[in-house]
Formats: sequence, structure tokens, C-alpha cells
Amino acid sequence: MQFHHVRYFSHLTLSGVDLFLFFLILLLPHFSLAMERQITIAIDPCTEETAKIIAWSADHFLRPNDHIRLVTVLVVDPELADHNYSITVDEKDMEALEKQLKTKLAEALCQIKEVLKSQGFSNVSTHVLVSGPVNPCQVLVDDFQKNPSACLIMGNRDLSGWKKFFLGSFSEQVQAHIHCPVLIVK
Repeated sequence: MQFHHVRYFSHLTLSGVDLFLFFLILLLPHFSLAMERQITIAIDPCTEETAKIIAWSADHFLRPNDHIRLVTVLVVDPELADHNYSITVDEKDMEALEKQLKTKLAEALCQIKEVLKSQGFSNVSTHVLVSGPVNPCQVLVDDFQKNPSACLIMGNRDLSGWKKFFLGSFSEQVQAHIHCPVLIVK
């Protein structure tokens, strides 16, 4: 194969392959803007931080043609029924409570979806995942493996040293098990 040399200015010489790579680098950002990405945003829609995460993501990261998955994890603790509280919660009540909480979270996610749509992001889906009390992080990791995304965006509660030591950081635990870029908005 013969390569032709093209001379630019007086000090730069590019072969055909170099010239191809040069133009590819110049044009690549234009092609990548047209490509659809799937972006997962893991949020608690009932916190103040959510508005900040969504606003920052929309302003600095998301593209209008991205498929955005809004995901939240509902942690259901059936042990509530096993403690000696002044109220008793039976299995039927727990199921009803779970259904109510799922509905409330789904409605909150739909409001965030409408905010994103008003900003020009038309491909937005919402997902409420349900977890037991033991490891809610794993539910998000499992969902992410079933629905891989180009990036995971999530918030950080900025726990104090002792709280972080005893409770652990949800974002750090998830980040350790997800195999893609993770963007944590503070």
C-alpha cells in the first residue's frame, strides 16, 4: 500500500493514514453528539438534592437525544412488623404500604421526567426498584447489569465521618460494583 504525503505549512507532513486520523478527530465530536446514549440517573426523588442533580446533569452532561433512565430504590423493611411498637403491621398492611410508597415514588419520578421533557429531553423513562433492608445497593447494581448504560449519575449525601463509617456510602458501594463511568453530583 502506498501512502501519499500532504504537506501542511512548512513544518508539518501528514501521511494518508495521519490525514484520515486528523479528520476523524476533527469530526468525531459531531458524530458522537448524534449518537444516542443510555444514561441512568439514580436518585431519591423526595429529597432536595434531586433538583440539583437533575439541573446539573441537564446543563452539563445530558444530550437531547440521550435515553435517560430515572431510577430510584424503594427499601422495604418487613422487620417493622416484628418489633414491639405501639402499632402492629401485618403482611397485608406491608403490601399496601409498599404499593402506596411505590406509587408516590413513581409520581415523583414522573414530575422529574416532565421537567426534563420541558428542557428538550424527550426520551425519558422512570423505574422504581424494590429492595429489602439488607443491600439496596445490589438492587441498583443488578438493574444496571440488566440495562447497561454509558454512564451512571447519582448524588452524594455528604455523610459525616461517623455516619459514613457506620452506615457506609451508598454511592461508593454502587460505584465499586458498576463497570462504567459513574458521575457523582455533590
